[in-house]
Amino acid sequence: MSSLTRSTSSAHHSDAPPTRSLSSSSSAQQQQQQQQQQQLQSSQKGTQSAPAEPVDSLYGPLDKAGKVVEERLARDDKWVGIGDSLVGASSSDYVLPPTPAWAPFTKTRTVLLPDRLFEEHDLTRSRCSMGLLPEIERAWVTVDHRLLLWDWSDGSSFSTFEELTDVIVGVALVKPRPGVFVDSISHLLVLATPAQVTLVGLGYAAPSPGAKKEVTFYLTGLSVPTDGISFTTVRGTSSGRIFLSSSPEPLTPGGIGGDGCLYELAYQAQEGWFVKRCTLNNLTSGGIVKSVVPSFLRSLSAIPQNEWITSIEVDNERGLLYTLLRNSTIEMYQLPSSGPGKAFDGPPHRVAKSGDLQRTANMLLPNNPMLRSFRIAEMEVISAKEGGNAKIALVAVTTTGVRLYFTHQRRGYYYAPSGSAATLELCHVRPPPAPTSQQAPNPTANGMYGQVVATQQQSQNGNNNNSSGGGANSIPFNAISQAKYASGGLLIAANNLTQDLDVLLVTAPDVSSQSLSSAATATGTVSQQTRPFSEVAGTIEISGRTWDVAEITPRAIVTPGGGTALNELATQPTQARREWVILTNMGASVISRQRPVDTLVDVLEVMGMNGNSGGHGEIGVFFESYGRDQSCAMLLPIAASNSHLAVSDSHEAGQAGARHTSAATAERAKALFFEGGGRPVSIDRGGYGGGASSSATSDAKIIFSGRHEGLAFYLARLLRPIWRQKITISGSTPAQQMSNMPESVLSAVQRDLIALRTFVEHEQHLFTHIPDSSRAGHNAAAYAAEQASLSALRLLLVQSVEAISFILLLIDYKLSDIVASCQPELQQELAQLTYANLLTTKGGRSVARGLVSAVINQQIGRHLSVDAISETLQQRCGSFCSADDVLLYKAIEAMRRAKDTYDSSERTECLRESLRLFTKAAGHLSLERLQEICKEYTSMRYTAGVVDLALACAHRWDQADRAVAYWLDDCPPGDARESAYKQRRTCHQLVFDSLEAMDHLLDEAAKPNRPAGSMSYEEADSLRTNAYNKALSVKDEFFHFELYDWYLSRGLSNQLLETRTSYLEAFLSREPTTLEKTDLLWQYYVRTGRFAAAASVLAALADTSAFPLALHQRVEYLSLAVGNAKSQVPSTSRGDTVQFLTEVEEKLEVAQVQIEIFRAIEEGNLPQDEKQQWLDKVEDRLFTISELYSDFAEPLELLEVILLIFHVSDHRDPFLVTATWEAILSRAQEENSDHPIDAVSAKVTQLGQRFHASDVAFPLPDIIALLERFSLDHKEEAQPGWVAHAIRDAGVPFEAIFPVFDELFTAKIPPWHTSSGLVFLAADIVELLSTWLAEASSAPSSLTRAFPATEVESAIGRYLMGLQSATNAGTLVTKLQDMQRGIRRKY
Repeated sequence: MSSLTRSTSSAHHSDAPPTRSLSSSSSAQQQQQQQQQQQLQSSQKGTQSAPAEPVDSLYGPLDKAGKVVEERLARDDKWVGIGDSLVGASSSDYVLPPTPAWAPFTKTRTVLLPDRLFEEHDLTRSRCSMGLLPEIERAWVTVDHRLLLWDWSDGSSFSTFEELTDVIVGVALVKPRPGVFVDSISHLLVLATPAQVTLVGLGYAAPSPGAKKEVTFYLTGLSVPTDGISFTTVRGTSSGRIFLSSSPEPLTPGGIGGDGCLYELAYQAQEGWFVKRCTLNNLTSGGIVKSVVPSFLRSLSAIPQNEWITSIEVDNERGLLYTLLRNSTIEMYQLPSSGPGKAFDGPPHRVAKSGDLQRTANMLLPNNPMLRSFRIAEMEVISAKEGGNAKIALVAVTTTGVRLYFTHQRRGYYYAPSGSAATLELCHVRPPPAPTSQQAPNPTANGMYGQVVATQQQSQNGNNNNSSGGGANSIPFNAISQAKYASGGLLIAANNLTQDLDVLLVTAPDVSSQSLSSAATATGTVSQQTRPFSEVAGTIEISGRTWDVAEITPRAIVTPGGGTALNELATQPTQARREWVILTNMGASVISRQRPVDTLVDVLEVMGMNGNSGGHGEIGVFFESYGRDQSCAMLLPIAASNSHLAVSDSHEAGQAGARHTSAATAERAKALFFEGGGRPVSIDRGGYGGGASSSATSDAKIIFSGRHEGLAFYLARLLRPIWRQKITISGSTPAQQMSNMPESVLSAVQRDLIALRTFVEHEQHLFTHIPDSSRAGHNAAAYAAEQASLSALRLLLVQSVEAISFILLLIDYKLSDIVASCQPELQQELAQLTYANLLTTKGGRSVARGLVSAVINQQIGRHLSVDAISETLQQRCGSFCSADDVLLYKAIEAMRRAKDTYDSSERTECLRESLRLFTKAAGHLSLERLQEICKEYTSMRYTAGVVDLALACAHRWDQADRAVAYWLDDCPPGDARESAYKQRRTCHQLVFDSLEAMDHLLDEAAKPNRPAGSMSYEEADSLRTNAYNKALSVKDEFFHFELYDWYLSRGLSNQLLETRTSYLEAFLSREPTTLEKTDLLWQYYVRTGRFAAAASVLAALADTSAFPLALHQRVEYLSLAVGNAKSQVPSTSRGDTVQFLTEVEEKLEVAQVQIEIFRAIEEGNLPQDEKQQWLDKVEDRLFTISELYSDFAEPLELLEVILLIFHVSDHRDPFLVTATWEAILSRAQEENSDHPIDAVSAKVTQLGQRFHASDVAFPLPDIIALLERFSLDHKEEAQPGWVAHAIRDAGVPFEAIFPVFDELFTAKIPPWHTSSGLVFLAADIVELLSTWLAEASSAPSSLTRAFPATEVESAIGRYLMGLQSATNAGTLVTKLQDMQRGIRRKY
């Protein structure tokens, strides 16, 4: 068993606890288990948790799994960066690894400079220099004026540039300014000679897909003279600016050396009137020195030599530029922005200076020999994310290996995050590990792995070049020549030992310490406390003299989703090992970062080499160092064949950064995952709380097992690159979208997800817990919760694989074109959709279905079969394309075939097949898609399909008939069922639109000038008839009611009455009724021979106040009611029918009186406003006869109407009737006062013609007596017999008139009791008899025989007797005698 040594800069050492095997629990573990047992027993008395609410079988588990992933990602993002780890003025804690497995870095390979380089160039007689260009994976070598770009990855090939004539003293690769060069130029090569600085375009691209990238040189014609200044340091910004500084000493014979100033090389696409294409600007001393002072005197006017600039570093993130002076002072320049969208393009101005660093460093870390005398060898920028709240922005590495950390935050003052950097202060000093003695170190309690360090074992392992041993940590670091500080706090510093040997000092943050701290803080098991910052340190021997150090592919600090990439535990499953290339005069050496998982692989391999026994101790140390959960999270990718830990029996190098493991190692990882994963437990709140995250019930806290946490962390980390990412990135409009993630990233994530899915499927027993029978009762909730969570995670795993397949398929089918064809609402939703939402929410799946539909429509639009794409979707991403979806696509294909064929029978068959498939997939049809299908069906004149499909969807989408229930409840406002009601009505409208299209088709066919070859009228009529018959045959009351309403809205009332369906009567009768529906209802009854029902509806309609009917309409309805009642075939209810008929007839008679009142008012002389009020009142409803008299006739003095009322009501009141007649006659006289007799005669005749048959309204005796008295009063104007003539003209027969006159003469009632009165009355009687005899004589013999001769002759005798004593009656007597003789002769 190897040992582990903890080293500090001081001589203090402390003990470490002994190494513990994973198979045998430590005393602390035993105590934890005992405490856990006690708490488990006590928690059995607690109450059970409340049952969980039911959730959706798919989205419920996915949502839970998504929350688990989010929580694990959040824990990974809480990783503490370097800026927040450096507490206090200094720190010096280091851990020295005992074996290569625990080393922070390991050397993986060395590539020697090719022999061809030495054979072709005499390097001993030439000025040579070299460096690295990691952006193009090349090393540069200059041999006098020649530039060689060496591909160190294969070690043999290099490109040569020999266009310059002067010795090259500076080489740099920078980004070109946008818009200046052609697109093929991806980089600019800055070549500096003592005479000029030249810009060479560089193309770096693969000649063919999959091939290795090659370098191409482009001559740009851009160069600027330097006047002998040798620029050795060149730095470019991300926006394309180039800054330069010179060497203090001459680099070529006869050279003048540098001037210590900061320059900027500016260039542009075109040369202007006053501006050259390429200029060199002095930024610190100004142009006056260069233009006026001679070159041999320039040093006298320049800045002091100890303040000359020797190095430059650019901070692209903050817009800063740092310069290192010869006196090891650092100056900071601000690069302002000239305007919005122009990042850091302004002239730099100095804002801060570091001051005396040696004095400040010794104040922060007193009495340290490494700070007595030093120079700064390298400056490196620290990103804002890594700098943390301390605002650490720069680190400088001294020649003694000490790191000096600088902040922009003034000590004692608050520094606003958004403010500009205004200060540069040294805030923290960290020396390298101090050389250790050869005596055994004391155990340390705070060692990285908590293990005893043995000097002998350390010495035994110290001979390995890849690890720190006894000899390595005795090296004094006092000759650091090159250093590289990389993101994540990684340091690689080259220390020169001999002319042919360098030793790399490599350090990395102690990941295990941060892992335990983060886990404890996240789970709340221990209080968060400040832990001393410690690093793992080691040394690596490198042959030759180091010229440059660079990371092959620099790692971003911030992920695209905004999270941190500092946590190696989080990034190691999805990213290859980080690699650095060390360039020496012997070649290139590649060193790799030893991640925690790499350490675990090496430990497992040691177990295999030692027969599965020797490594158990180190495995136990590993579990203690990283914790159970994180250890399981690293064992799982090894066992599940993670692509960055590929299983291979060969250890030959594969892809860069890839780590290969053996199948045996994977098996050991699987076994250890099972053995060390533990079991879930349920504990009382407030009790034992260590370990993984928990899911709490009401009274207990569930601690998941390591296996659960391993799967949760590993799955979250695999999904990390895409989880929070949006699926697409939008252009100028939502319709312009493309994939936000490269296909390579999606494929890489999917590859590892598939490997994990395969492992989980094959090793299900690893994720299935069988509870201990002794503790099953108490831990049942814990086991159930873990199994539910594991099932949810497995479901999310499967869904994730299919989701990525779905997106990749969309990319294959041109995602941008697919999105452009979608509805704007779907485009907006997609633009905001993340992979997490796609996987776990219904809204995400809804967007996915919309995209699938768009893909199918794209195929259909290109007249391609959808069978292939449907099968592909179902095979690769079945969750996003179900069996119902496949039915839908096949239905669309069948519909397309129907549209393309010219064979009518084939067309019909295809349409029927499409309808069958659409109906089966109705549950997955959207309303928009249904509308499109119905539109297509209508265009193909397949209305039957529209009817069936629309109604099938209506029922499938509302299987609980919520819409019908809402309709039956009279559509209450604000009801939740309203949306279902509207949706069903929309489906019905699709049917109505199709029927209307058939109507239009028939109208077009009926036109006489229709185009040739168009459909005939008979064919169109047949289509229309079949369409309507299909709709009317549907057994759906709600649909029928909607259909009938649609009929009425189009004025098709007659067609509606012809339908004769079983729903029509209920429709016409259903509340709320309308006048139109009620009018149709009685017509429907008439057409179906139900006259009594029709009469009942008509009678109710006439008497209703629900509709604003005119009076004549009400009378018409009553008349129709009478007619229909009389048409009813006699039945057993004849008595009821007669009674009903009688009532209706009476109502009709009264209504006639009401009409008379209306006409009387209308023809009256009332003021217009008052008249209109009376007319509106009389038309309001049907009134009773009493109401007509009291409310209208009497107040308005409608005398003739009053007579009519007496007649209709059979009101026998002689005095009232006589008074009415008197008033009528009086009004007649007033209206024609010049001829009162004529006026009265005309009025009597008029009213008599109407009422003479009524003894109530026309009491003949009273009227004749009234008229005779009136005639007597106007005897001067009266003509004899006018009363009898007026009565006779009214239609009263002589047989009725004569008895009244005879009674008047006989009774001799005043004024007929005097002789003059009798003479006056007799004159009228004589005239009456003369007229009657004349009429009887000219009448046919039958009528003549009917003349009452005997009665008349007897009456004449009485008249003669009565007139004997009267004076002036001679003429009347003669006439009476003549009449008597005539009657005797004739009769």
